[in-house]
Amino acid sequence: MFLGISGKRIGARRNRRWLFGSVMFGLLGSTMGTTSLWGDTFWGATASGRARQFEIVCSTCPNPVTELSSLSDGGFGENTAAVEFSNGNATYDAKAIFTGPNSLPHLGVLASGDIAVLSPGALLYSAGATARATEQYEYVGSAPTEYTLEYNINGAISGGILAEIAGGFAVFGSGFNPNQEVQPELGFTFDHINGDGTEKPVHLTGSVTFTVNPGDTIFVQSTLDAFVDSRSQQLAAVADASHTLDMSFTEGDASLLIPAATAAPISDVPEPVTTTLLGIGLAGVGVVLRRRRPL
Repeated sequence: MFLGISGKRIGARRNRRWLFGSVMFGLLGSTMGTTSLWGDTFWGATASGRARQFEIVCSTCPNPVTELSSLSDGGFGENTAAVEFSNGNATYDAKAIFTGPNSLPHLGVLASGDIAVLSPGALLYSAGATARATEQYEYVGSAPTEYTLEYNINGAISGGILAEIAGGFAVFGSGFNPNQEVQPELGFTFDHINGDGTEKPVHLTGSVTFTVNPGDTIFVQSTLDAFVDSRSQQLAAVADASHTLDMSFTEGDASLLIPAATAAPISDVPEPVTTTLLGIGLAGVGVVLRRRRPL
């Protein structure tokens, strides 16, 4: 007997620590110690993904779970990161790259999960992809200045309520440290959309306005996430934000913000690799995923 698994309502409230609590790389814990990061460069790009298979046969039978793939790429000081996996039933793709003279991030993610009917039962699939970029800027202007930074996400989504595209960014001031609870936050914007059983386009946008003073250091951290689970309402699902999150300055002289990273052209995105990112950063992402969407 095939088991239906009802979708769970996804609350709109998101803990801000999702965006920076797992902020890349436990590597920093050993290299930075307890010192503030404002005196050091801090930037990097990461991409990660995971796919799983669920064999559903009956309510009293063992239902095996198979880990199909778990990949990560990038890290502290990296300009680009990319991962990719597909077996025909589950797919994920994530990329992160700094682009342009201001080294703003270009993030893309894709996840899909199908349903394969057995006799009896079925194979159902989940997949998730996350791209993240953190960039440090130094303000070299001679007077206090107000800046506005905007993000846009465009894509498409289909499937049950557990299908999701989510993204946004935060701006932090001098003293930002991923190892501390309280951050010097200058602004934050984040949004998400979930499946409702139909195919629909996705457009998410938001902006942050903040003021900097001469000599200030700021940090911009952006994250884009896609997740699907075909057990949700027993629907095959796709969450496609593979072409964007893109960001731009819409107010203020961006030439006075000097990025730590060296911009790389989009064509330089590396081929996916299978090396595992060391440290607690990726583990933190896994904890968040388990809390948000039990599998």
